[in-house]
Amino acid sequence: LPGLDVSQMSETELVEIYNSYWQGSESSKMHPALAIVMFDTAVNFGINNSITFLQQALGLPQTGTFDQQTREALEQGNNQYTALQIVNERILYRYKRVQENPSQMAFFHGWLSRDYSLWGYVEKIKN
Repeated sequence: LPGLDVSQMSETELVEIYNSYWQGSESSKMHPALAIVMFDTAVNFGINNSITFLQQALGLPQTGTFDQQTREALEQGNNQYTALQIVNERILYRYKRVQENPSQMAFFHGWLSRDYSLWGYVEKIKN
């Protein structure tokens, strides 16, 4: 498809795109705090990477797919704590990325602002 300015996107296209991230990350099946973090992570990092962050937070092998082991662990970890752990892993990832490639420093403060804003939002969600 030709590249278009986001401002020219129709609302239908926008809903379709975001719905694919919502469904692909299985956010609809999660605690509200975890759902918003998974959705935001899917949009920011891609669906498979959002699953990898979830697996990391749950202490699982990081396959990037919703396998049976991930589903079983999610039964116990479907909560605000896991959501905050994912945000923490995102922050650590940002530091590592900039350390490995200093040219990424141009994005660093924006990334951290997004992550810390998400952290603050998630902390306010009632269990």
